[in-house]
Amino acid sequence: RNAKEAGLTIVEFRFGEAEKMPVEDASVDRVISNCVINLSPDKPAVFAEIGRILRPGGRISISDIVAQDLPQPVRKSRDAWTGCLAGAISEEEYVRGLEKAGLREVKVTSRIVYDASQLKGLFGSSCCGAGAGQDTAALADAAAGKIWSARFEGVKPQPASAGTEVTIEPAQKGDLPAV
Repeated sequence: RNAKEAGLTIVEFRFGEAEKMPVEDASVDRVISNCVINLSPDKPAVFAEIGRILRPGGRISISDIVAQDLPQPVRKSRDAWTGCLAGAISEEEYVRGLEKAGLREVKVTSRIVYDASQLKGLFGSSCCGAGAGQDTAALADAAAGKIWSARFEGVKPQPASAGTEVTIEPAQKGDLPAV
């Protein structure tokens, strides 16, 4: 209805899941997402789908919640999941996931770091599902500066450049026997 009211005719809407999008390979010019991927329990699958559906030269513009070193009460809370906090991964993991999916020039173009007062509002009165007597302010203070909104941009390379690029990643524990 909104597209029709705006006079948009080259827009198509499909119902699906981020981990298995109902579109053909290399058929999408742009992926735009706002605070969705942090809710997925399988972020690598979402990143792989983005790489699969983007056309060469296709771009992403993703805004999402990221987090670094969250306290366990936040990570384990159902309310923090629905508040887009507990499922957040680090900015570095996000960039690596998009690069592993085949995107290049992945960068963070803006950040909004949340302070304790903003987080207290996101936690709500249930204090992320913490038990009675839990100090909401203390939990918000503990998470302050560790949760932020980041905007990611990147591009799927054209085929001619894909074969000449080199990706360097830190060795993982499973790589040690081969090394």
